[in-house]
Amino acid sequence: MIKLKDFFEINGKPIYLVGINYQSAEFGHITELWEDDDALPEIVDADFELMKRMGIMAIRIQSAVFHKKKTFDNILKYARKYGIYVMPNLSIGDLMKGAEGRWFKSQGGDIIQLPGDEQPAPKFVNERMDPFGDTAIAHAKEYLTGLLSRYREEEMILAWDIANEPTYSLYGMSAVKYAQYCGKDSRRAREVTSKWTHAICQAAREADPNHPITVGTDHSIILMDVGFDVVKFSEANDLMTTHHYSRATSGYIMIDEVCSLRDTYMPAFITAFSRVTGRPFASGEAGNNSYVMSEENQGRHYRVMLYSGLINGAIGIFPWCFHAYDWSVPRIHENYNGGPAESEFGIVRPDHTLKPAAEELTSFARLVGKMDFSNVHLAEPDAAVLLPESYYDFLYEHRASLFNAFVLAKQAHLNVTITRAEDGLDRFKMLIVPTTHLSVREMDHVRGFVEQGGSVMISATEALSGRIAYLRDMVGFTNRDYILLPKEIEITFERNFGALKKGDSLRYESDTLSWYVAHEKPENERQYYTLVEPTTAEVLARDATGLPALLMNRFGKGHVLCFPFGVEYCLGHMPDAYERDETYKVVEGLADLSGLERPIDCDNPAVELGTFESETDRVLIAINHTKSPVATNLQFARKAARITDFASNKVLGEDISTLPISLSASGVVVLSIE
Repeated sequence: MIKLKDFFEINGKPIYLVGINYQSAEFGHITELWEDDDALPEIVDADFELMKRMGIMAIRIQSAVFHKKKTFDNILKYARKYGIYVMPNLSIGDLMKGAEGRWFKSQGGDIIQLPGDEQPAPKFVNERMDPFGDTAIAHAKEYLTGLLSRYREEEMILAWDIANEPTYSLYGMSAVKYAQYCGKDSRRAREVTSKWTHAICQAAREADPNHPITVGTDHSIILMDVGFDVVKFSEANDLMTTHHYSRATSGYIMIDEVCSLRDTYMPAFITAFSRVTGRPFASGEAGNNSYVMSEENQGRHYRVMLYSGLINGAIGIFPWCFHAYDWSVPRIHENYNGGPAESEFGIVRPDHTLKPAAEELTSFARLVGKMDFSNVHLAEPDAAVLLPESYYDFLYEHRASLFNAFVLAKQAHLNVTITRAEDGLDRFKMLIVPTTHLSVREMDHVRGFVEQGGSVMISATEALSGRIAYLRDMVGFTNRDYILLPKEIEITFERNFGALKKGDSLRYESDTLSWYVAHEKPENERQYYTLVEPTTAEVLARDATGLPALLMNRFGKGHVLCFPFGVEYCLGHMPDAYERDETYKVVEGLADLSGLERPIDCDNPAVELGTFESETDRVLIAINHTKSPVATNLQFARKAARITDFASNKVLGEDISTLPISLSASGVVVLSIE
């Protein structure tokens, strides 16, 4: 039976699990496939044989009828035949089995009668039970006890995905609407859904202690206020499976075109964020469809997504999905009448030819299959972006600020993760704090980190309440006043700092004025510019009016860089910012000042670097996060005895400190380094 530890393990050997969401071209999501004895051999044998050749190890399969023995028996029959594991998606929250044996559909409020129900199903108009209340929890527990206990010894089950995307159980995906319904505010809604998550996971675990449990969720748990707390949510799970589709996040944090640098860092950000409590992460759904982009761009996106997820700590992935749907089949027309784009997420065409995305998945499966994860481990991060306790209370600011702080750290080639102050900061050498919406407890943690020798880059975003003043000794200035953040800010350096020279400028834009005039943005979400009076801090740069715009202070054993405005927030509202922005050089400068060693570096901010290490060797993965070819020089802090291409074993250099490499558009290079 497969086990979950740091990785999934088969026969005691850790593997990176390459999966897929399985739908056939002829049936799509429609579960009748598994009850159609005539269609099954023709369709499923061909599909499973192709998946096996592609290196796919497991399928995640959406179905609300796994309680029907014939359905489950047929799925498991083909899983055993081809040695492909199954992660059933039960969709509790979308569909829940009630105490009477009927199914409750959360969207719309109807109770659906399935074959085999003895009593007719009553119908409700604009009504439904509270999906997170005690009655619904009792129904869900009863269902999970009955189903999971039946298959607790089944060796082909990888894990149970209990609820798919439970955020969709909220009314219109809005925590505000949910709060209005149950008479609770958004914070209370997060408490309710966290209680629900823990109860569901506990019930599933009691019914089947042999297989990992994930409730399942999507990127809205991180990027929207949908009444869920990702930290409390993740604590209940054995495995986090947050779904991510970068094009679905437009308007929240991703405002550039497909395969741009910002677009392709979305999967890495979701991965890092989902691992904030240390739970293993394997995205349950990921990808993009070729209705909204070309097949070529879909393939490029897949390439970066797969390798970037690997080096940011994922242990597997289930892209959505296997087949594009066949529009010549009448049932596809009938069932996908309102959503033609759904048909083009598939990476295999209806005629069984591979799209570029499928070729990328096949190539990736070969590479990770060659890696020995019992011998190598991902290098431990030495830098972090701070996740504030109040993340959801100031979501407009925080989602943009944290994401762009993460991107800046990646551009500076830091080995970065996302952390909470309470989890301990002493394992890091550098911390990026893109907000001052912090509690006193969190600020005390940050101060202690700097006193002990850590380096911090902090943006003062909370001028309205002057919270940065609590850290006046650490930042080396006092507050004089604050103003609304100007529409445009240009800062010019008064002295050299890292690669930035005296006279160099950085330019930013803000959306605050337009929000302010429209009276649409909450008062506590508006952005301000803190007018500061330096005490011990040195002014590195000033704005066009002469105001201090970047300050550096030595405090205790550490260093502090402070922007008196939300620089990461500003970048979040500047389309194509990373085609010209050089803020990453500020991050680099602080890293150099603090003595943070980068064992492998390069001279191009578009390239992401990640390493797996053993006692003697490294596997380096370099990823181009843009659609333009790039050339760069890899620099090694210590000479490499030998460098080879990981796939071909071709020797590229011996006893060298620098290696020039070329990366194609959205290209990846994987090297073995002795």
